[in-house]
Amino acid sequence: MSEAQYLSKHYYTQDFLPPAFNRAILDSLSEGISAFEDATVFSHDHGGGGHVLSDNRVAKTATLQPEIRKQFKGAIRAILPEVVPQIGLAMRDDFSFEIGAALHQDGGFFKRHIDTRTKMPDETDRYISAVYYMCRMPQRFTGGQFRLHSLIGGGYQDFEATNNALMVFPSFAPHEVLPISVPSGRAEDGRFSINCWVRIPRPGA
Repeated sequence: MSEAQYLSKHYYTQDFLPPAFNRAILDSLSEGISAFEDATVFSHDHGGGGHVLSDNRVAKTATLQPEIRKQFKGAIRAILPEVVPQIGLAMRDDFSFEIGAALHQDGGFFKRHIDTRTKMPDETDRYISAVYYMCRMPQRFTGGQFRLHSLIGGGYQDFEATNNALMVFPSFAPHEVLPISVPSGRAEDGRFSINCWVRIPRPGA
């Protein structure tokens, strides 16, 4: 770990959801692995929009079942009044949610990036980013840590993507997913996550 001066404020907990709900989400995603598709990256260099860019990101994404999405959104909404001040942002009442699932298999990663202004035509932008981690236990992969970079300089701090952990941070904070190794090569042994963004209206939108 590098000493992280100027690290963005953040919130990290390793026991976010009740174990039964954690297991239900993981079972649902594991059973629906065939629905996962190659993850895309928003790129100005490629004319905007989402593109599969394997030099920047190797992962799979999918949608959540409606009931799981509803329950997870409720869990995030419930902690916002406590967490938002901790990460240095102002609580808002005009936010909306963007939620999806991700899977990092053997060789997966996501290079340093920020989450803001990824959909330029939208009238809202990502304000708060939350990543919830799931995996089969005992854990069957190594790597895949969440790395939060300093806003100035080369510092950073790594956080383990352990089962039932949650990381919340401002969407403008630079971060990455370190490379992951899954010795079995089986998709269900990889690193599952729910990526949730709290969006707010853009000024002048």
